[in-house]
Amino acid sequence: MPTPKDKENFFTQKGYLSRPELRQKFSKSFDPRIPKQERVKMGQELFGREAGSYITKGEYKKTIKKLGAEKSKAKTSEELTEIKRKTSYLKRISGM
Repeated sequence: MPTPKDKENFFTQKGYLSRPELRQKFSKSFDPRIPKQERVKMGQELFGREAGSYITKGEYKKTIKKLGAEKSKAKTSEELTEIKRKTSYLKRISGM
């Protein structure tokens, strides 16, 4: 029987997700702190066409690392908070 953590980890069954599948994960996942429109927009910004047709687990982790690098470039506390919120959301829905 899958545990809740396994249920959240969408890279367990195969090593990649197509962009439409990833878009669906962003729109269907529930997070009261981030509205649906913002989640979908975030998915489009971070995993747009330049990311390719399929997003691998490594590419997903690399995107999280890029967001972490942007923390040091944040000029205001609001930008820093926004980046932290995005990073924690990406980690939470992927089960990483």
